[in-house]
Amino acid sequence: MATFTVRNVPDPVHDVITRIARRHNRSAEAEVRAILAARAAKEMGAGFGQSLRECWGDAFGDELSDLRDKSPATPAVFE
Repeated sequence: MATFTVRNVPDPVHDVITRIARRHNRSAEAEVRAILAARAAKEMGAGFGQSLRECWGDAFGDELSDLRDKSPATPAVFE
């Protein structure tokens, strides 16, 4: 896995990232990784499955949505 070293991060930016990280119950380093991963995902675009759906979705429809039971699940009972 690659490593980045980011220098000269302005204090207000560091403070905001630290606050966001606390809200998400992770370290500032983990928060920065999540931010970078989310941005990279947008840049990379849709995955293979989404690309297939965009290309062929109109041709085949969405049969699985019609077959899906939409009633609420009954909770498990443990005795």
